Amino acid sequence: MGIKFVVSDCEGPITVNDNAFELAEHFIEDGKKFFQIVSHYDDILADEIKRPGYNAGSTLKLILPFLKAYGATNPEMEKFSQENVLLVPGARATLGLLQFIMPTYIVSTSYEPYIRALCNLTNFAFNQCYCTSLDLDKHPLNSAEQEKLKQLRLSIVENPDFNNLERIFWEELPKMEIYSLVEEVKPVGGEAKKEAVLDIIDKRDFQASDLMYVGDSITDVQPLSFARENGGIALSFNGNEFAL
Repeated sequence: MGIKFVVSDCEGPITVNDNAFELAEHFIEDGKKFFQIVSHYDDILADEIKRPGYNAGSTLKLILPFLKAYGATNPEMEKFSQENVLLVPGARATLGLLQFIMPTYIVSTSYEPYIRALCNLTNFAFNQCYCTSLDLDKHPLNSAEQEKLKQLRLSIVENPDFNNLERIFWEELPKMEIYSLVEEVKPVGGEAKKEAVLDIIDKRDFQASDLMYVGDSITDVQPLSFARENGGIALSFNGNEFAL
């Protein structure tokens, strides 16, 4: 029957950004190291331990209280994202051509402000995107919890031991009021990306074999496998070990 629709991840196939990493580096003290530790922890939970109910890409919810503790707001996240979109060479033309040829979608773990910035830059339709919605400003953070989060960040950076991270993310954070932010955000990664693909198939009356999925990371494993196992095309674009 051939390919009838394309679904692509954003960061990797379309842009060279890691928006969440860049936000952490910009807002959080020693944010580069902090993000790398939490991201590695996320890989362990999703790929090695395979914790039930845990999706790859949940780094994006775990870091949110820390971003807020260091002053990130909705407008500042949007401004930073708009100013820092970096396209893969040829991506703008490719997206334009794909949209002309067949239905094309972006399914990304990235935060919504970043995906909106990408759509504005490339004239891609935002209603053809699935991404991680959030509202930092909806959740108040008192000074005591702000200071506690800064202490926890220091503990993560100085002692990235797995048991310490387990204690912080599943014992310490859930006791805090700001944890409502973590509970509210549902990153579109792993199984959630596959669910987005299924939603597209259902709404457009496609078949699984009509799909070409393009991805590059651990958050794309499930939709890549779904495409391959159902007669579609699974394309790893500059893929890491998980996608490959």
